[in-house]
Amino acid sequence: MPCYVSAWHFHFILALQHEVLKKFVFFLLSLLVSTLLQEQYTSIMTDVSILRSLTKHSHFWAFGQTVQGQYHFNEKTTGYAWVSYYTPGHFKNSLSAVGKDSIANPQQLNFTTNSTLRFRQISLGFRHYFIGAYNNETTWNLYSITGFGLLLMKASNTYSTVVDTAHYTTPQVLPGTKNLVRLTADLGLGFETILGSGVYFYTDARTWIQASSFQSPYLYSNKVPRVVILSAGIRILFD
Repeated sequence: MPCYVSAWHFHFILALQHEVLKKFVFFLLSLLVSTLLQEQYTSIMTDVSILRSLTKHSHFWAFGQTVQGQYHFNEKTTGYAWVSYYTPGHFKNSLSAVGKDSIANPQQLNFTTNSTLRFRQISLGFRHYFIGAYNNETTWNLYSITGFGLLLMKASNTYSTVVDTAHYTTPQVLPGTKNLVRLTADLGLGFETILGSGVYFYTDARTWIQASSFQSPYLYSNKVPRVVILSAGIRILFD
């Protein structure tokens, strides 16, 4: 059985992350508005994405979109702020609950859980051009993404049968819906080429590395998220 944090610790973490979330969102919105208001040395971007979850017992596909504002400090270094959201991912698992006493019949209750997990994320960071530059109009660009994000998750589990926890052991995950928060380190590598008149096409591969954690009875694993994201979109340069 997994060992969960105490109720006091759990609520303290939620309160702390809620406060961090408010400050993070305010800073993100301020940066986005500032980016959109000052055209010189800025870009706006949008893309579509496909996400694959690699977490054990939580494998699924999801589609998403990212909206991003950028400020170009110099030809090689760009700061970004993005908001991304994804469709719910669906997955199933087979679980068992063992009877606590002789009254339980059957002694082992087998059932299926139907689960969904949905991601929304905000991130701040930098794009560094290894090859080319943000305003390159002659050849292609190769860049890296390094950032810090706040991941908002909505987890939901439904049992195929009712489990009486008075007579059966508590299953690995609990039924119901829960909103969860994680901090992430955001990494990526991308390719970009100009289409014309300050419009660029880009595609990149991204991942989120868990930067904070606490065990939740609504997740199969504490190692969430483990994802690979492939994105393709358009960047419009104001220079």
